[in-house]
Amino acid sequence: MATHQNSLLDSVPAAARSRIQQLVDDILRSAPFRTSRQCQDMFRFVVEHSLAGSEESLRERIIGMEVFGRAADYDTVADPVVRLRAADVRKRLAQYYQSRKSQPGDWTIDIPTGSYKAQFHRSGSAPAQVPAPGSLMPSPAQAAGLRAIDPSASSDRRIAGKRLWLLAALAACLAVGLVYTVVRAKYTLVQTKPPPHEFVRSFLGTGSGKPKAGTGLHRQQFRVSAVPTGFGQI
Repeated sequence: MATHQNSLLDSVPAAARSRIQQLVDDILRSAPFRTSRQCQDMFRFVVEHSLAGSEESLRERIIGMEVFGRAADYDTVADPVVRLRAADVRKRLAQYYQSRKSQPGDWTIDIPTGSYKAQFHRSGSAPAQVPAPGSLMPSPAQAAGLRAIDPSASSDRRIAGKRLWLLAALAACLAVGLVYTVVRAKYTLVQTKPPPHEFVRSFLGTGSGKPKAGTGLHRQQFRVSAVPTGFGQI
């Protein structure tokens, strides 16, 4: 197996190169990688040539020759060592990131399926700090400056305030009118309803002690003689 004495990271800016090199070392020392020398060698080779932009070295046959010591004319179909180890590297990388808590600004290295070129990603920057509620309010000087820049804003606010008060007053008047209408309707209904004794008196046909014509029953119709006519005569 060929060895690489000179690192191909020299073509990368120093700041990013040092961070990525630290990440590579950490990955190679991690539990998923330290048990497989072939995965370590392939991962290091792919990362260094990807950073150097040496895409010609990232072909399957070249990787088989340089990393796994295969002959120049070896059959890649009969000997899929590169494809097998690439799949193994991707699986171990996933295990490494699952066991590692990422921080904002950290670098990640991926080898997409169907390619042997590594991709480098940096996580998002630190989230912006939310200012305290008090800091959102402008100072008196700032408020004065804003009014001086846009005097129409104050007048618009005053007009909007007046409209709001007018709408509130109109709603209150409508509510009062509705309540008054309901109360008056109930009061009128109570006044027009006859009392119970008047209803009974009108039904029986009696009023002021005098029977109404056609409705009352005269006492004479129910008067019965104390002694029937002819009863007791001899």
